[in-house]
Amino acid sequence: MRQFLLGLLTTSILSTSFAYVACAEEGDDVEARLSRMEQRIMALEKKVLGTMSDGSGGTLLADHEARIDNIENESAKIYGKTEEVANAIQKLAEKVDLISKDMDLRIQDLEKNVAMGGVKAAKEPSDKEAAPKSAAKKPATKADIDAAVPEKISAEKLYDQAYDYMTKSRYATAQVWFEAFLERFPQHDRADNAWYWLGEMHLVQDRPEDAVIAFSSGLKSFPTGAKAPDNMLKMGVAFEKMGRKDLAKSTWEKLTKDFPNAASAAKAKKRLEGMK
Repeated sequence: MRQFLLGLLTTSILSTSFAYVACAEEGDDVEARLSRMEQRIMALEKKVLGTMSDGSGGTLLADHEARIDNIENESAKIYGKTEEVANAIQKLAEKVDLISKDMDLRIQDLEKNVAMGGVKAAKEPSDKEAAPKSAAKKPATKADIDAAVPEKISAEKLYDQAYDYMTKSRYATAQVWFEAFLERFPQHDRADNAWYWLGEMHLVQDRPEDAVIAFSSGLKSFPTGAKAPDNMLKMGVAFEKMGRKDLAKSTWEKLTKDFPNAASAAKAKKRLEGMK
C-alpha cells in the first residue's frame, strides 16, 4: 500500500512540475520581450533628439512620441502578465507542497492503523493464531511451509497472499507465507519488504527479539535496498523495547549516517533527540 501511495504521490508531483516548468519558460520569454522593447525606446529617443537638433518638422516628432506611448502601454501590459506568471508559479509551488504533505499524512495514518490493529489482535486473537507473550511463535519449519503453501504459486501471488493475511491480523499464517516467500524467492524484488513485514509482525505481538532477527536479516540480504532505512529504524525500536537503549541509539545513528535523506532518518533523529 505504501508503495502504491508513493507511486501516486510521484505521479501527482511530476504532472504539477511540468506545469511549473511551462510557467517558468513563459516568464523567461516575457523578460526577453521587455528587454527588446527597452532597446527600441532608447533607439527612438536617440532618433527624436537627432530630429530636434537638425530642425526637422514637428510631425515626425509627434509620430515618434505616439510610437513611444504605444510601446510603453504594451510594456505595462507585459509587466502585468509577468506578475500573473509569477503568481501562477507560486500557486503551483504551494500546490506541490500541499500534495506532498497530504500524501505523507495519509501514509502515516495507514501505518498507525496497521500498528493499532496489530496491538488489538495481539491482545484478542481473532482466529486463535496470535500467540500469548509467554508462548512466542517459533519460526516455521520447512515442513510447515511446504504443508501450508501451495507448491505451484508465483512469487507475486505468494507475497500478496502473505500481505493479505497480515492486514487481516492473521499473523501466524502470514508469517508462514512470508517465510515461504523468502525460502523460495530469497532475491526477489519484494524480499526486503518481506523481511520488514516479518519484523513488524513480531513487534506488534511484543516479540522484539524475533523482530531484531527479521530486521537484521533484511539488512544483511539487502543492505542498500528500498526497505533498508525502515529496517534500521524499526530494529532500533525493537532494541529499545528490549531495554537496550545503547543498541537502539547506535542503530539510529548509523541510519542517519548511511541514509541521511531517507524519511526514516528524520524519524530516527527525533527519537535520538528524545533520548537526550
